[in-house]
Amino acid sequence: MIFRIVFLLAVLHISSNTSLLAGPQKSRHVIVISVDGMMPSYYLEAKKNGTRIPTIKSLMERGCFADAVEGVCPTVTYPSHTTMVTGVRPRRHRIVSNNVFDPYNKTYNGWYWYAEDIKAKTLWTAAREKHLVTGNSYWPVTVGAEIDYNFPEFWRAKVEDDIKLLRAISTRGLVQSVEDVYGKFDPAVPTDENKTQVARFLIERYRPHLLLVHLTNLDHVEHATGPFSPESFHALEEMDTLIDTMILSTRTVGIYDQATFFVVSDHGFARTERQVRPGILMKNAGLIKTDSTGKVTDWKASFMVAGGIFMIRLRTPADGETRAQLQKLFENLAGQPESGIGNVFQQNQILDLGADPEAVCLLEAAPGFSFGNALEGEYLVKSPSLGTHGYLPSKPDQKASFIAAGQFIKKGANLKEIKMVDIAPTISRILNLDLPDVEGRVLTEVLLP
Repeated sequence: MIFRIVFLLAVLHISSNTSLLAGPQKSRHVIVISVDGMMPSYYLEAKKNGTRIPTIKSLMERGCFADAVEGVCPTVTYPSHTTMVTGVRPRRHRIVSNNVFDPYNKTYNGWYWYAEDIKAKTLWTAAREKHLVTGNSYWPVTVGAEIDYNFPEFWRAKVEDDIKLLRAISTRGLVQSVEDVYGKFDPAVPTDENKTQVARFLIERYRPHLLLVHLTNLDHVEHATGPFSPESFHALEEMDTLIDTMILSTRTVGIYDQATFFVVSDHGFARTERQVRPGILMKNAGLIKTDSTGKVTDWKASFMVAGGIFMIRLRTPADGETRAQLQKLFENLAGQPESGIGNVFQQNQILDLGADPEAVCLLEAAPGFSFGNALEGEYLVKSPSLGTHGYLPSKPDQKASFIAAGQFIKKGANLKEIKMVDIAPTISRILNLDLPDVEGRVLTEVLLP
């Protein structure tokens, strides 16, 4: 009798201390929606801006939000999205820019599309280990990813034939299944409505435990018209409507109460007026050689452009002479008004920034300037766009966004500024995944006990 009483008391003690997060994994669903280029002020100052974003505001009211998210260097799409699913910076995961380093342009302006280039453990890999269902609608760097229902972001020729390529790199039969429900769409220029249709299809057909979604039109509009333009506000309102339809799909199939929603972004935006092309200076210094058509034939040092960041690698890492030449060339220009170069970082500083570990020199553009990749023509030209990003993540206008609501999120949790590396560990905790060696922390202050 005494044994039974002790046993029952022990069971009651365990039950009273069992957290919500300790429940069964397969009764929870995390949906991560990235609104590319969404600045925190877009939702913090929606009333002032005159924008109507009821869905985003509702998520903020029933969950939590950050005043700012410090991203990674460079603050561009592919490194940032990879950080959000690994919890480490580009120095570790090795997706160091949007475009791959390619001095001879053998890839024809290829991007970091392929998941095998990620050198850190991802959320989808960790979820697969736990036998959870994963889905993807256009998340960057996911071609070939171990995602159950994978609709990766990828483009090449931008012609009608691209649909065949998309079918080949997506989960077998998935493209046709989506088209059977929503009709044909053009893979060369997919709209955010298309991407949302894919997400809704995955929610309603497969009920994934982890779903990643990437919406891009706001970013495109901000590049074209600048941040805080009327066109940008309109694009944000369209994003809000699309997010609402995805939430509605969770209600339709009865998983809304088991869902946790994250609405995030990858970077902020800065207005730009002028562009500088440091590659021209490198060519003039004999570090890059081209033929009569402008095609690169040889190089001692070459570069990657990421908006407000210009990263330089050496052909021979031990080439101290070229390294010194670069340092002298750009440090003499830094701070000069018409150079467009605001800051110059050397390799030890680049490593501290968590940026490209193979870069020996990193330039940050001065306010109002961006970088271009031309090797011929004028060094200083009018900017081809009115807005860009890429600058150091410490810059206020480069801060990203974070909103969370749902099954495991506290209402009204007070977040000021968090780091982008915190997002993956927090999602990992909700899904009870194993994601070791992250650089961020679990945002315990937003999670229900």
